[in-house]
Amino acid sequence: MPTAKKEATIEELRVRIAAAKNLFFTNYAGLTVEEITKLRGRLRENEGDATYAVVKNRLFGIAAGTDLAKKVETYLNGPTGVIFAGEDPVSPAKALKAFSDDTKPVEVKAAWIDGRVVDAAQVQKLASLPPKIELLAQLLAAIESPLTGFVGLLSTVQSEFVRVIEALAEQRPQTAAPAAVPDASASAMPAAEPASATESPSPVAETSAPESPSPVAEAPATEPSSRVGEAVATDPAPAAETSAAEPSPAAE
Repeated sequence: MPTAKKEATIEELRVRIAAAKNLFFTNYAGLTVEEITKLRGRLRENEGDATYAVVKNRLFGIAAGTDLAKKVETYLNGPTGVIFAGEDPVSPAKALKAFSDDTKPVEVKAAWIDGRVVDAAQVQKLASLPPKIELLAQLLAAIESPLTGFVGLLSTVQSEFVRVIEALAEQRPQTAAPAAVPDASASAMPAAEPASATESPSPVAETSAPESPSPVAEAPATEPSSRVGEAVATDPAPAAETSAAEPSPAAE
């Protein structure tokens, strides 16, 4: 049965494991208390919420729970010091590397990062990367750059389109304006005037032209001809009668 002190240690480890997003398992063998204190200070410099603790493997396994303990049980042997890190796994890896280079080499057993086990070689590669904040900034810059270029391309296309429209608008008054003047006013207004011009001659033709010539043509054409004919036809007849009647007394 765990003692009360061990129960308190298990509960403390359980709380720290639940709060941590990433875990780094190291071998603290050969490190002095002063050096461990220095390592903790280096972790605080790189990431404020990262802490380092020397743990008992069995108690840590109990606090970690069945699932996590089974995945990391291979590394829970020998002297074990655990880094309880926040969301950024790069900063603790950098702190471990910097401490190993400046003070004393620290053996990295493995790490639990984003829900999976990472070996020591991958932790070393992780230490060569920029911090997570810089990685996110670079990612956003990489995403923003094509978008900026796309927006610039859209602006260029829009500007070219506006220039084309303006050029067409400038050319339209030179070609289409002369054709538009008859359509707008000259074709509509004069169309009503010929209607009155064509209507007015028709009464003139009905009243003056047909009425005046017809009496003139009827009178000279019929009356003189009949009278002259009658005069010619009737007048010689008496002349013949007189000339024929007059010799008869001479014969006598």
